[in-house]
Amino acid sequence: MPLLLFAGLIFEFTHSHKVRQIAQLALYEAARAGSVSAVRPERIDQAFRNAILPLFVPLGRHPSAESRLDAASRTILKDTGLKHWQIEVLNPGPFTFMDYAHPALSGQNRRPTLRNEYLKEQHQANVTKGWSEGRGPASGLDVFEANTLRLRLSMLYRPLVPGVGLVLKALGAWRTDRTGQAWINGYLVADLLTEVMMQSHAQQWQSTQQAESTLQAEFALPDNVKPKPFPLETERMSRALAPYSTPAPSQLVTNTSTPIKNAHHEAGTVNPDAAVTAVTATGQSIEDDSAEDDNRMCDGLLCCQ
Repeated sequence: MPLLLFAGLIFEFTHSHKVRQIAQLALYEAARAGSVSAVRPERIDQAFRNAILPLFVPLGRHPSAESRLDAASRTILKDTGLKHWQIEVLNPGPFTFMDYAHPALSGQNRRPTLRNEYLKEQHQANVTKGWSEGRGPASGLDVFEANTLRLRLSMLYRPLVPGVGLVLKALGAWRTDRTGQAWINGYLVADLLTEVMMQSHAQQWQSTQQAESTLQAEFALPDNVKPKPFPLETERMSRALAPYSTPAPSQLVTNTSTPIKNAHHEAGTVNPDAAVTAVTATGQSIEDDSAEDDNRMCDGLLCCQ
């Protein structure tokens, strides 16, 4: 009996590891899709659905992996009253949009929108106008962190070894959240996080109520208390931003720090679009400079086909 119990634990651990690995890759694909689509929820969910299909092979009695996935989702909803998976956008959040929503883009899209270009110049402008280390007063994030998409996944799956469900039901009595509700019905939960740099202008798709719910779940803070900035992978971010930190002289269109200081600092005001004005003053179009930035972005960041 001890040997059988030990073998069962190894089998269940292997199964859980496989589920979490596939779900982590699927969540990353969902984040990639969100990063190039202004964080559209339907694009994120569809990308995750497509990437999670390998978990539902072999097909068994179902005609396709999609059919088996749909059957599993219906069973989970019937057993627990919960959706098969839930993906939350933790960043950009409401505080981020309070700091960095671009007026022109927000008016054009009729919703708060972040500007995902000239990030280095935006950061320099924020430092110049008095933000400590370029961090927004509401979010505590700098413009690079503000343009980082962070997703959290909660996905239910059934354990394979008999007896695990009984243990989960006992543990579920101690929790009242989504995970506890899943446990009390005999389901395991994969809680995963991922983050990628945005490749488009992020828009706020959540309603105010949904945004407040996400903040409360993420930071567990009362009203009127600002969250602390989330930790980023410093080494990966440094590599990603390397093409912007020390460009070769031939790559520079102009010394953007000088026009910002001369044109606006002496007047006591800082325009977030000052870098764009400086670029156009050299005779090179914004579109040309943006194309050059895109090329460097593909070299240093994530190039999405």
